[in-house]
Amino acid sequence: MWPNSYFGNDLFQIANPKFSTLQFVENARQNGIIISQNKTVAAFRAGFNKLVTGQQATNFVDPTFSYPDGEHFMITAIRGFQGINAVLGATAWTAGVTDGLGMNGQFTMTNNGTQELKDMPFTVFQPGTNSPDAGWLILPKPIWWKAQTNMLFQGAWATAPATATLNFRVEFHGLKMI
Repeated sequence: MWPNSYFGNDLFQIANPKFSTLQFVENARQNGIIISQNKTVAAFRAGFNKLVTGQQATNFVDPTFSYPDGEHFMITAIRGFQGINAVLGATAWTAGVTDGLGMNGQFTMTNNGTQELKDMPFTVFQPGTNSPDAGWLILPKPIWWKAQTNMLFQGAWATAPATATLNFRVEFHGLKMI
């Protein structure tokens, strides 16, 4: 089941795509990204799931994955979910991280060789019962995932989570060239 969030829908809704595209292109230029194609931006979400039971370290994003030329992604928030006792493809995701050993883990985000976030605790993905703002980490500065580059989002735990079939999901939210 895919998570649904009115908070997320409101946060990333684009009221004026033409103006937003101009702002996106200018911000990209300021960050050294040259955009030569005539495209527009759209709200975008990319999610990555992993079974973490028994793992002391895992990569959430396939290290060989990248977006095609011209599809730059400005990540403005990350949302964490967990699913317990479910099959990875059919997990009923719950926003936030509450599993005891899972909460004691940390994650690091490396973007094309540059470390963007280092040793962040999974506790930043605060849970909330039926709360639309649960699980969100709003970034103080956007992270640019440039087209044709790799992103590494790695989780690490001092003690491997032992809960049966504990699945974690991370979602990157923001704007992307389409």
